[in-house]
Amino acid sequence: MSDTDIYRRNHPDIPPRILFVGRTRLIQDADGLRVQSRIQVISALSRIETAFVKQYGPIPYRSDVSYLVIEQPISHLPFYLMTDAFQYLEAILKDVIDKNQDIIIAVNGWEGLTTDTLSFYGIFARRASHVTLCVYGSDPPSENNINAKFYRADVLQMCQVFFGIKEENSPDTSTSRVLWYFKAWPRVEIEWTQMWPHLRHDQDKRPY
Repeated sequence: MSDTDIYRRNHPDIPPRILFVGRTRLIQDADGLRVQSRIQVISALSRIETAFVKQYGPIPYRSDVSYLVIEQPISHLPFYLMTDAFQYLEAILKDVIDKNQDIIIAVNGWEGLTTDTLSFYGIFARRASHVTLCVYGSDPPSENNINAKFYRADVLQMCQVFFGIKEENSPDTSTSRVLWYFKAWPRVEIEWTQMWPHLRHDQDKRPY
């Protein structure tokens, strides 16, 4: 699938729903930092929406566009199922299935959604045919997000790779890059946080 037809997947006559997702590490309020962090993530999502339009073209005017901020300090731990973010994501996906619609999930950063394989599988495996996943990141990661772009991943293939049903494609493919960072991120997350302690509280200056 080329960049120009991302909006025309299974139902070309029905505009897809588009969800921009970002993650903050703060889950407890400390001197107002939690609210500040959420504002920073929303601001970042606004910027990647602009980058999304630049890469893939104008969003169809009838598409429902929304933002989701995930509050979870470590991306490779199981997704917090009882959070408002998870319930919101589940509600959107259920609505998409009920309407026989497609959804584009655009994620800010390699770990912006989750890098836990069981969580990913549980959320997407049974809905993979309706989901287009686009991850915005730099390859390799950089402090200033140099050369960042969206990498489109095959959600069904990712679920199959996680459980050994299918081998990965060539490392040059977009899906393979997303898979590589997904698997490598537990180590990367720890190393970068140790190198830049301020990243725990600063989403705009994170190096990935």
